[in-house]
Amino acid sequence: MGNHIDAWGFGAIDPSTGTAAVLEIARAVGELKKTGWRPRRTIIFGGWGSGEYGLIGSYEWVEVPDPNPDEFEGDVTTLYDRWFARASSLENGEPFLYQLRAVNDQLMSFERAFIDPLGLPGRPITRHVIFAPSTRNKYGSDKFAGIVDTMFDIDNNPDPDKWEYVAEQLAAVTYAIQSAAYSLRITT
Repeated sequence: MGNHIDAWGFGAIDPSTGTAAVLEIARAVGELKKTGWRPRRTIIFGGWGSGEYGLIGSYEWVEVPDPNPDEFEGDVTTLYDRWFARASSLENGEPFLYQLRAVNDQLMSFERAFIDPLGLPGRPITRHVIFAPSTRNKYGSDKFAGIVDTMFDIDNNPDPDKWEYVAEQLAAVTYAIQSAAYSLRITT
């Protein structure tokens, strides 16, 4: 169990929340261990850099030699090898890792559905229609930021097309939600 320790955009707010949760769980596990409790499986707590840039830190971590080599036989030397070795066939005969990959692909499609290739109003490189940095608070974020941006101070906006911009953002969000829901359909 772990978390990245680097951040983009919001500084220490981003990794610190996850790191605080990991540290609290580690503390609680330590207290349980003092009472004689032992987990049924090895629990490793970790933290790594390069989480924001391509998940490099966590990706590299699973490729290092396994910290508990006594648990393995044969060619199993890394955490990835352990996961692969433990994967067994499930009911439909597909290997576990292929099913895991299918779920991961589905979740990635779900998340991609919220990316608008045109970007948000006035921010073409900010493309997530659900979560985005606030235009008025550098340490905060807005939900449905495109709608929030187009409606901000709308009563004082002299632009006659102001409600058209709101409608465009509502359409983009509606389309994204429908696409995300479609990506979660059960496939056979």
